[in-house]
Amino acid sequence: MPEDSVDIVSDEVSDEVNIIHLTGNRSGQVNTFAMNMNASTEGQLRSRRKAAKMLVAVVVMFAFCFLPVHLLSVLRLVPTEHS
Repeated sequence: MPEDSVDIVSDEVSDEVNIIHLTGNRSGQVNTFAMNMNASTEGQLRSRRKAAKMLVAVVVMFAFCFLPVHLLSVLRLVPTEHS
């Protein structure tokens, strides 16, 4: 009895996965559920990576913009010695 087989080729330049060959099960139906779950999972991972990168970019920009204001506030609070 032949089992379902899927040949997957991964392109190293882009993270796309191309399904080349898919054989059906005994009743002749093609198992598209596994293909949809794989594409859905990859889409979710791609979205999460994009969201994480955006969060890091926002935090870095906030720190970069707020640093001068914070530095001036700290310098105002530090007592200086006058001769």
